[in-house]
Amino acid sequence: MDIDEFLIKLKGISDFIIPFANTASFEEYSLSTTESMVLDLVSDAQASKLSENTIFSELAQILQKFIITSENKKIPLSTETENLIKQAKAVGISFQDSYQRPLSRPLSEAPTEPEEFSIFVDESGSAPFNEISQPVLCLVGIIVNDSAIPVFTKKSEQLLIKYGLPKNIEFHATEFLKKNPEEPLNMLSIEERFALLQEFLALGMGHVVGVHHLSMLKSMVKPNYRNKMKTQGLNAYSHTIIWFLVTLDRICIHVKLGVRYKYYYDRTDAYRKDIGRIFDSLDSTTNPRLQLFNLKEAPVALESHKNRFIQLADVAGYYLNRYRRFEVKTFEHRKELDKHKNKIFKMYDLIKPKILSYIERDLHLTVDWTALADFSLKRSSPKLKLPGRQRH
Repeated sequence: MDIDEFLIKLKGISDFIIPFANTASFEEYSLSTTESMVLDLVSDAQASKLSENTIFSELAQILQKFIITSENKKIPLSTETENLIKQAKAVGISFQDSYQRPLSRPLSEAPTEPEEFSIFVDESGSAPFNEISQPVLCLVGIIVNDSAIPVFTKKSEQLLIKYGLPKNIEFHATEFLKKNPEEPLNMLSIEERFALLQEFLALGMGHVVGVHHLSMLKSMVKPNYRNKMKTQGLNAYSHTIIWFLVTLDRICIHVKLGVRYKYYYDRTDAYRKDIGRIFDSLDSTTNPRLQLFNLKEAPVALESHKNRFIQLADVAGYYLNRYRRFEVKTFEHRKELDKHKNKIFKMYDLIKPKILSYIERDLHLTVDWTALADFSLKRSSPKLKLPGRQRH
């Protein structure tokens, strides 16, 4: 390899990493793939007896990009790349280097393909505005790296066995907190059942990427806005889920995670018939600030008793729903809820660190809020074109 060939290959790598590393879709596997290309190129250059000064002076811009990417995205560089940086410094190359990047690991331990992510969704509450006993409608999405699914499933079963219950018991907050639950939950006192739910929630929060949730306190929605929703072909549920989906797609996934995702919901969801219609309408919109760019495939219904993350969404939703009634100071909640306040706040404290905020860094500007508020389900829309939507 002569210097000209070295520079041509180096430019090819540079053209890839310099612009691409700034995007949300640049993942750990993307970095490790680029590192591997650089390491191979340096090895070939050294074998061809190119001088260290030449190699590292030309390589400096890419190594600097590696450093910045690692520090900004909290992705570890490989041990081999860290050694290249040391070699470059040894021949007089300097870098902007805060030394705040994660600990390195061998390149052989880096991921070689994109990570897969899923969101598991459940709702707590009901849609009718006149249902006073259910003042809040809350949608909760549990965002998960797919690699965590079998791990959490197994640990959930072990937790049930620890409490003397069959490992196929479904975690369902309402059932667990009944005064007189059915067998075999009646083997445990209500305090023991709460303790089990608390352990399950804490275990789950340790295995999720984040929690996306949206709540509507129905009594606070003014009559004129309710009438507007009605003219748009919406009820409390369809209105809330449209806002939930758009903010999820733009903010929680595209900006924060930078990956496409699969969407799963509880098959027993009372509003499941609306879901396909809602996705159809969002998929047919021509407004790029409302389109679902990152949804990987059509949403899939799951049996809640077969999926621990749907169950986790149920438990999280139960407590987020009730926390909302305390959170809004102008809302007068039922007094009997006060006796559960400490437990509700305790469970909220487990969820809070995982809640993804869409106000940070002006991320709310990625959504056309005016168009979202005016979005209608009354117009006809084509069938959902997932997967493989070409325009996206």
